[in-house]
Amino acid sequence: MANPVIIDRPDLSVTVPPTPAGTSGLIPVGYSTSIIQEAVESSMALASFRRVNMPNGAQVLPVLDVLPVAKWVTGEPSSGGSQAGKKSVTQQQWKGINLIAEEIAVIVVIPEAVIEDASIDLWAEVTPRLGEAIGYAIDSAVFAGTNKPASWPAAIIPAATAAGHVATGAGTIPDQTDFNEAMGFVEMDGYMPTDVYSAVAMRAGFRGWTINGIPVYLSDFRDDGRVDSVYGLQIRYDRTGALGTAANKTFAVVGDASYAILGVRTDLQYKVLTEATLDVSAAGDGSELVSLAQQDMVGLRVRGRFAFAVANPVTYLQPASASRYPFAAVKGA
Repeated sequence: MANPVIIDRPDLSVTVPPTPAGTSGLIPVGYSTSIIQEAVESSMALASFRRVNMPNGAQVLPVLDVLPVAKWVTGEPSSGGSQAGKKSVTQQQWKGINLIAEEIAVIVVIPEAVIEDASIDLWAEVTPRLGEAIGYAIDSAVFAGTNKPASWPAAIIPAATAAGHVATGAGTIPDQTDFNEAMGFVEMDGYMPTDVYSAVAMRAGFRGWTINGIPVYLSDFRDDGRVDSVYGLQIRYDRTGALGTAANKTFAVVGDASYAILGVRTDLQYKVLTEATLDVSAAGDGSELVSLAQQDMVGLRVRGRFAFAVANPVTYLQPASASRYPFAAVKGA
């Protein structure tokens, strides 16, 4: 078998295996890379969280838990007294946060005859949807906790709520006062907000925000594409509804993205299936099976293994861990 194709990007490093023998080139390698790129573009977490490559399925990262304390030296040794001229001794302690890699996967099944006879570029239609599905699954788990693996810690919105970091607006859609309050929660804990993860519904509100007539929402084009910002923070729009606005009225999350960790044990990979028997029943109970070889169908499988955690290191501004968190939620009435 030929060597795998390696794709390197600053924000992404994936291994894409070559098209397996017997698939007649039904899935061009170029579209496999499109799946990965679309997943990154669709996922707020993949695009912004700190990525940590994991050598195995479980890893412990040290986080500062006790800060050192410096004290002034009083007196001179020659002045007498047991404490005169002595330097204080302090401790600095760490605690571990666990990264547990869990698998995410999706398989799309398409008849070979459909691929051969399609008047459109079928894979160009399929790959964006696969990327969106992966992005939604990751974002909904890490932000709202929807279908979150049991081994992962609390998702960002529930954890921010537990820490009291929730700005609730009086209106249907939060205003800039609510947004500023959420930023303040993070800042008062000793963290500096870097990113906004926002429902698309907030965009209309952003455009109307001003301070003394000067807009606080900016949109510009840079070499890497369009960048929207508010109060100097980059906005990443929730393209899939992963924040769960309809369920919990969360319109945005504000925080320091460097403390959100996405462990990568196995980056997104694709594989063409031609001889498997798949359970395609809605209930997953085996009541409806598809035999790819017997029915001349092709399955495109995309899988990866990821871990999630939020580092919550001690700060001088907020030593109480229960009240400290590097993210805050913005909710509507």
